[in-house]
Amino acid sequence: MKISEKTDVRKNLLKTRKSLNKAFIEYHSNHIIVQILEDPNFINSNNIGIYLPVNNELDLTRLLSLKGKTFYVPKTVDDEIIFVEITKETPLIKGPYQIDEPASGEVAEKIDYLITPSLAIYQNRRLGYGGGYYDKYISKNRPTFVVGVIYDFQEVEFKYDDLDELLDYYFVSKKEI
Repeated sequence: MKISEKTDVRKNLLKTRKSLNKAFIEYHSNHIIVQILEDPNFINSNNIGIYLPVNNELDLTRLLSLKGKTFYVPKTVDDEIIFVEITKETPLIKGPYQIDEPASGEVAEKIDYLITPSLAIYQNRRLGYGGGYYDKYISKNRPTFVVGVIYDFQEVEFKYDDLDELLDYYFVSKKEI
């Protein structure tokens, strides 16, 4: 079996994700949220890194309403990301890639549990959009747990390299609507 190049996988999966409807995204997002809420590592973590969804990514923002946890989202600074505290009241601005991010806020010193968006996952390696932002962050500031989340069609073989950081594990939404 031929293993696909990253650029081909990105192109195909972005096209597939673009075709998803709101009900499908909501259903699968809720399925992933249940898995996360049952994860002992999440339960025992305080500082949670999460993302704000774009391009029909799984939407986990309902987690932000949980009490007893501090949530952080990526903010682009130069050619890297930092994680900045977010609450339901945090004012958001469009970052360099037109992704919502906090206008300002407290920067995380340490993330206990980082939930990463992914275009694909293969052998616990995540494939992102190609900028290496998450890989650089994980390499420099390895959270206690790095967890991917994907739809079932995103479990795809691709050629990865040493710069692609390993996930500790990942959750897949496989339930049919």
